[in-house]
Amino acid sequence: MRMRSTLCLASALLACTALSATAAPRVASVTVGPQVGSATYGTSTSITYLVTVTRGGFGNFTVTMSMNPPLPAGLTASFSPNPFLFPIASPPLETTLTITTTSASPASLTGFTVQAQTGGATSTDLATNTGTLTVSKAPLTVTADDRSKTYGGADPALTQTPSGTLYNGDTFAVITGVSLSTATGAAATAGTHPITASGGTADNYEVTHVAGTLTVSKAAALTATADDQAKTYGDADPVLTYATSGTLYYGDSFAVITGVSLSAATGAAATAGTHTITASGGSADNYDVTHVAGTLTVSKAAALTATADDQAKTYGDADPVLTYATSGTLYYGDTFAVITGVSLSAATGAAATAGTHTITAAGGTAANYFVVTANGTLTVGVATLTVTANSTTKSFGTTLVFGGTEFTTLGLKYTDAVTTASLMSAGSVSGAGVAPYPITLAAAIGSGLDNYTIGYVDGVLTVTATPATASVVVSPNPLQYSDLVTFTGLITGGVAGGQNAAGTLRVYIGTQELGTITLAPSGTTLTGMLTVALLEPTPFGTAPTGQLAPGARTVSAVIDDPNPNFALTAPAPSTLIVTAEDARAAYSGSMFATTADQSSSTATVTLRATIQDITAAGGDAGPGDIRNARVTFVNRDNNTVIASNLTPVLVNAGDVETGIATYNWNVNVGANNSQSYTVGV
Repeated sequence: MRMRSTLCLASALLACTALSATAAPRVASVTVGPQVGSATYGTSTSITYLVTVTRGGFGNFTVTMSMNPPLPAGLTASFSPNPFLFPIASPPLETTLTITTTSASPASLTGFTVQAQTGGATSTDLATNTGTLTVSKAPLTVTADDRSKTYGGADPALTQTPSGTLYNGDTFAVITGVSLSTATGAAATAGTHPITASGGTADNYEVTHVAGTLTVSKAAALTATADDQAKTYGDADPVLTYATSGTLYYGDSFAVITGVSLSAATGAAATAGTHTITASGGSADNYDVTHVAGTLTVSKAAALTATADDQAKTYGDADPVLTYATSGTLYYGDTFAVITGVSLSAATGAAATAGTHTITAAGGTAANYFVVTANGTLTVGVATLTVTANSTTKSFGTTLVFGGTEFTTLGLKYTDAVTTASLMSAGSVSGAGVAPYPITLAAAIGSGLDNYTIGYVDGVLTVTATPATASVVVSPNPLQYSDLVTFTGLITGGVAGGQNAAGTLRVYIGTQELGTITLAPSGTTLTGMLTVALLEPTPFGTAPTGQLAPGARTVSAVIDDPNPNFALTAPAPSTLIVTAEDARAAYSGSMFATTADQSSSTATVTLRATIQDITAAGGDAGPGDIRNARVTFVNRDNNTVIASNLTPVLVNAGDVETGIATYNWNVNVGANNSQSYTVGV
């Protein structure tokens, strides 16, 4: 169709009012965009839509937006911008539709119509289009309650529990049509089964179904009991079996039990004693299975024998190590080391006396065998014992009495003892002379001696000389030459064994022998006396001379013929003080003398004195030889010795008691005409 148009030139802000014979609609179309945002029952919210208006005619015009028809109660709508101006040659314009819901807005799909109109409320220059408002249902949940039962028990009643947020005074009664289902009867096998909830609906709410769980416990346990078995160690292992018991349901049989495993010690591990037959692994679909163990009783095998080995020793030696030998039949590669605890005992130490003793074997055990024991024999030989007499000494003249214990032993064991023995010796009597004598012994008596071969060894009895001490006592002391002196001789201990140590003692002064003392027993002492005058040997001049001169003189004695059975100690030297014998001296020499001539001043004067033993003068009973006297002439005027050590000469050879001593004295009178001298003797 051809149309005429009139060009209207005007300001962009002014409406063009030019008319044409035929005018196109100015609002060509309205487009409603998708819902932006969500709305849920029970909540207030705003939903927006982008609405696009497309122009159809030329010119400037104003478009007013509205809902036509209006929205249901509880819903409000607004456009922004609204109204709005369509400039000349404007592209499509957009406005935002906002629909606001309240908590009471029902959950449903609400269609609405949007109208774009220009030219007033009665204008027909408009365009419409529809949109959709979606208000979601609020969520509620129906949960099937969990239930439980035991296999074979009654099926439980099924229930449900609703949950969620209710609005506008609603209750859970709005939910209807819920269906609950699960396995029942024999189908409710042990384990878990879903309790299915379904079919529930509610106005304004979306119902979600949550399954529950039916938990079916296994029925009371069935029991698999291992049967007891028995065998002997080393025999074949028995076949293991088991028995069943318990309550079954729904026509089940004990065949529901499967997988039962039976185990017990076998072979070498099946040692004597009891072993558990373990039942395990059994299961049943709907039943617990309890396993009860059985017992495998294994008897010990035929006896092994432990025999004590025979042993030997000598009495007193170390006890032998006791051992034993084994015999019998073994199994499974066992060795006789399986035997333990064998106790071996026999007499030991002092109790292991010479002879035979039982070695007792006892107490042996073996884990899988009976054990019998057999005794052995301990043979104990006699030991060697040496008894040796103690060597000893005794003095001649004493008697040795053996007490029976004078011995030593070699080879005694333990607390054995030799208490006495018979000892003898020829040297034991008092009269046995100085010499060695054998001591023999025999017939030992003591404890435990039956366990020995006894050898006897002689000792030696040595008889020694009996000590004896000789002495000489001089009396009187001091005394004068020529007087009588008594020598008393003693040998203390000089009598023993019926013998004397000596018979005589020879007495000496210096080297001069004065005589012999004859000794005689007096108890155990020998004694004797010798009385002699202290005189020089005769005749005069017989050697030795001068031994009895006045002074300290040594007295000694010699033992004649000493008895070898005595250990004699010679007399110790003693000292005799000899004083000079009393004598009478009379001067009998010249009283006057002259020189040879007047010119000489010297003269020789013969001095002479008559010396007489006091016996001769009637004053002493013990005479001596006057020649043993010594004469000294002394000048009394000046107490000088004129001559000394002069030996008298006998006046008469038959009279030894009177003598004369003479000395020729050379005198010098010097210038004196004469000189007197006092001469002493």
